[in-house]
Amino acid sequence: MSSILALMKNPAPDDTSNRKKLIKQSLIEFVATTVFIYFGTLSAVSTGTKLGGGSGSGEDVGRVFPIAFSFGISIMCLAYSIGHITGGHMNPAVSFLMFLQGQISLTKMIAYWLAQFSGSLLASSLVWGSVTSLAGDEKGEDGTYNNPPFQLGATTLDSGISSG
Repeated sequence: MSSILALMKNPAPDDTSNRKKLIKQSLIEFVATTVFIYFGTLSAVSTGTKLGGGSGSGEDVGRVFPIAFSFGISIMCLAYSIGHITGGHMNPAVSFLMFLQGQISLTKMIAYWLAQFSGSLLASSLVWGSVTSLAGDEKGEDGTYNNPPFQLGATTLDSGISSG
């Protein structure tokens, strides 16, 4: 507990004096969080099956790699592209830690939180909108959907789509 109190004794920087810069950084955090949550969550949904359940089968474990890879690539690309502008938080917990360490002010943390929460809400809504068409689809014999949502990775037209 004493280490947390010691962290909080650091004076917060005056990083909110330039309102235009704060708005720019918050918008970048909003977009980055939206992209990160959208691609990561959609990769989990696009596996077409529910993981876990205590079965421990190799099939379930094999479906974890694309999800982890998607999250990892997303966070890497976003951290490299926006890290030098905003610090690349994309997570309210990271923003909170930076506040505790005295690296950002309370105002900046709250601005980032608003951007991150609203970005994740938008991304989750986009994922929901992307896969709601699966609600009535039949599952195959192996328990997965016959078609991935949004025809992700499809190289041909779906049978329900006319080419002319």
